[in-house]
Amino acid sequence: MSKFKKILLPLFLLIGLLSFFIFGFDSYLSLEFILDSYRGIKDISMESFIISLGIFSFLYFLAIIFSIPAVMLLTIISGAIFGYYSFLICLIVATLGSWVVFIASKGILYDFFRKKVDRYIYHFTDRFRSKPLVWLITLRFIPLLPIWVGNIIPAILGLSSKVFLTGTFLGLIPGTLIFVTFGRGIDRLIYEKNEISFSIFENQDLYFPLFLLFLISMVSMIVNSNKDFK
Repeated sequence: MSKFKKILLPLFLLIGLLSFFIFGFDSYLSLEFILDSYRGIKDISMESFIISLGIFSFLYFLAIIFSIPAVMLLTIISGAIFGYYSFLICLIVATLGSWVVFIASKGILYDFFRKKVDRYIYHFTDRFRSKPLVWLITLRFIPLLPIWVGNIIPAILGLSSKVFLTGTFLGLIPGTLIFVTFGRGIDRLIYEKNEISFSIFENQDLYFPLFLLFLISMVSMIVNSNKDFK
């Protein structure tokens, strides 16, 4: 088991990430392809809702563990297709997938990353370890931050799996809700209009997720500026 976590698992995740680009799967996540295929995908998903949700959950899990830079887009798409059912699915799958990357980050490349990163974050390490759960939740609160960043840094800093899973689950709630809600608005735009407009003045469905994003940003700034965390 030790050899699997230290060598085989990290190599498997690395191969998965490289394969995604080598075989051109990234082309399926282009805006043009999504808009052209959306209605067909939505219709098929509604006919076999449970099966489609299961397939999406598996693909979402792969995107998380392979650290594919499309998690935010997939979350938005899930909200558009499956509605708020996808909120809990994305939250659970993202937490478990992140944990896999967290474990892998303690493997063969751990010492390499530790030496490279320590010179930049050594002054931050003690603060993080003093209140790891608070810092991890705050790190996850920033929905525009790549999810893999929040998977690797805690591993390098030596967080326990228990703290990581708790902080990841709680910290991903706001961002996941924002993108799922955003997806609901995008779904209405596609079905109600011939041309999609991303103007916030024309699309009232975008008000709520944008307000949440603003609120979370303010909370993150307040927490980071609080003297108790310095």
